[in-house]
Amino acid sequence: MKVYTRTMWFLAAGLLLLAGLITRAALAEEGVWGPELTSPSFLYRLGPEVQISTTSTPLDAHRHRPAVAHNYKHKEYLVVWHNEWPDNRDIYAQRVSESGQRVGPWFAISSGPNDRVQPAVAYNATNDEYLVVWMQETGTDTNVYEIYGRVIAWNNSYQKAEKRFITYPNRSFYGPRVAWNSIRNEYMVVWNAFDTTISFPPGVPNDIAGARAPGDWSTIYVSNILTQADGPHQVDITYNVAMNEYLIAFVVVHLEAVSGNDIYGLRVNGDTGRSVVPPGLIVIYEDAIAGQRRHQNHPAVATNEQDKYMVVWEHEHAYNDHDIYAREYKADGTPDGSYFTISSWTQDDTVPDVAANGANKEWLAVWQRALPSGSGYSIHGFRWGSAGSSAYTYLFDVINWTFYECKNPAVAADIPGYLIVYEELVPPGSLADSANLTTYQHIYGRMWWPEAVYLPLTLKNH
Repeated sequence: MKVYTRTMWFLAAGLLLLAGLITRAALAEEGVWGPELTSPSFLYRLGPEVQISTTSTPLDAHRHRPAVAHNYKHKEYLVVWHNEWPDNRDIYAQRVSESGQRVGPWFAISSGPNDRVQPAVAYNATNDEYLVVWMQETGTDTNVYEIYGRVIAWNNSYQKAEKRFITYPNRSFYGPRVAWNSIRNEYMVVWNAFDTTISFPPGVPNDIAGARAPGDWSTIYVSNILTQADGPHQVDITYNVAMNEYLIAFVVVHLEAVSGNDIYGLRVNGDTGRSVVPPGLIVIYEDAIAGQRRHQNHPAVATNEQDKYMVVWEHEHAYNDHDIYAREYKADGTPDGSYFTISSWTQDDTVPDVAANGANKEWLAVWQRALPSGSGYSIHGFRWGSAGSSAYTYLFDVINWTFYECKNPAVAADIPGYLIVYEELVPPGSLADSANLTTYQHIYGRMWWPEAVYLPLTLKNH
């Protein structure tokens, strides 16, 4: 008698029996999740930690402020950061596979005598290229920055000429962010402008502006000022192809006696890159408790490219105790429910980032947490679904307190995984440190996969 064997694949954590383990905790206070859940490890898989910025000899550098973009055509990511050498800072990159391994050597995006810092990156699927943008010192004024960018091939087989996006008298420009418009094959870059005639450095927040660059990298079109109200800064941007719109999120500076820093947003027309879509300014979070110092900072925004946006930020509970908040928005700019707390802990939680998996209608946020001893930071994550989604909700450690100092995380999504990157101070005497006999900060990363992991089940028919 013949034996027929077939292999069927099931979602490891898709069993209904697990549903009760992942339900949201009861609210401990209004708008706040209950005690953080210790997530069962079989609901997700965390890849091994990989040193993305490899050590250089005989001279090494500190590596800072990573950013990451996903390339779905070649199933890999591009991670960018700035190197801090003894005499200058410049921009480097490394390709990383969807399994979390380095692909090829790391390479320079821009280098020279003037400092180049805080890069951001977007992938262009039409041209199979990336645009990397960064802040660059003018060379005549220390601590005065302009915004530059460069288009590179997906595998770094070529790099197009660097271009300057903005320069202006008595202004210094900070924190560029970039999104790619797939309908127009166009990049949109936004930044923060600081008035250098007041309290310099860095100056006083003056406005948020932007520029468009076509996919062929031929010309840069500087947009009009997107907002001047109350010293806006700390801007982030995402592009929603279903709406052909951008959503920018940013901080507005109010008088501390009235409110402090708050989080606002604007929808921007995808065809013009400058027309604000009615009704205009979106109040994402405003703390109107008079006389209390409750600043909101470091907003990050993502879209599922369909019907939703998500904004995350840090909320100041106390001077040295911040929490991570979030709020979901429909594509028309109306809120889908109130804000909610992602993490409310006794330690200080700051500088969040967020990514979306539109196929599963899920979101992943990451942030840094001050260690109890005050000796450094760890990295943590939170995964949840859109309103009406069946995605499981849980918190997890990316790098916990047993690792060395880790901070400034960033995240990008493939399907179903995510690459989480961050700075890590290499422990003295470690293998990575042995060639230099000193301690350097490098860029590390880990892949994270939700419960959509397949396990084989063999059934026999006799």
